[in-house]
Amino acid sequence: MSEKPRHLHWKRPRPPASANRRPGKLTPEEEACTRVALKFLAIRHGGWNKLAKRMRVSGYTLQSAALKKRRALAPGVALEVARVAGVTVDDVLAGRFPEPGSCPMCGHRGQ
Repeated sequence: MSEKPRHLHWKRPRPPASANRRPGKLTPEEEACTRVALKFLAIRHGGWNKLAKRMRVSGYTLQSAALKKRRALAPGVALEVARVAGVTVDDVLAGRFPEPGSCPMCGHRGQ
């Protein structure tokens, strides 16, 4: 009897773990700056629910994203914060919004 040909299975090499990182993920510093901006805007807009309505999400989702540091923030959150605040995304991510020492009600900066 002749021997049956063996089937060969080719496997692609797995990419390194760093390549599995989700593109566009915020750094811990950018997440912290975005959370500060979210809290500032919540005060300025009169609460989490009013800000959530303006950002087109639920109040619970927004509040849990702002207060729970165990969960990573999506980059879209920073984009929506910048849209509502009327500033650039770079200002939100770099911590330039809100300016340190500014009042969340009126935006006045103390000298």
